[in-house]
Amino acid sequence: MKFAYVLISFSILLSSCANNKAVTIVQTQSIEPLEAIKAFEAICLKTAPSFSGAAQVATAFGITAITNLGFMKMGFNKDQSMGIQIKSDKECVITTPSQRINGLTTQFLGAVSRYANAPSLDKVPSKVNINGVPFIFHHDRKGGEAYVMLKANG
Repeated sequence: MKFAYVLISFSILLSSCANNKAVTIVQTQSIEPLEAIKAFEAICLKTAPSFSGAAQVATAFGITAITNLGFMKMGFNKDQSMGIQIKSDKECVITTPSQRINGLTTQFLGAVSRYANAPSLDKVPSKVNINGVPFIFHHDRKGGEAYVMLKANG
């Protein structure tokens, strides 16, 4: 009888650990990928080609602690689930932790295509004009998600 009690207690302990682990995984993915792409569109695409005002727009997405390093501005939201990197007249990047979701590059390129009034893009890197200025767009998935907009001639 004692053995059955220990076995049942151990099973309950294991199941509660498994439940806690599942909750932790959900909590680490606090930013929906679509939200990061919306942020990219508002912060980067709409402020291009100079990116002036991009840091102010970022506050609408919870990125309030922005550091000005002189040559660039960077910052994160409170839980560090979204970050920005802005180099005036050169580059704008939105980052998030890794997302195990297929189709993020397609969503990203769809936003670029819509904003640039360009035909559907199907690969990264892609070169597209925004407000008459050529930019290179890339979605880098190594070590997280980075949605990149880089001036082609700068």
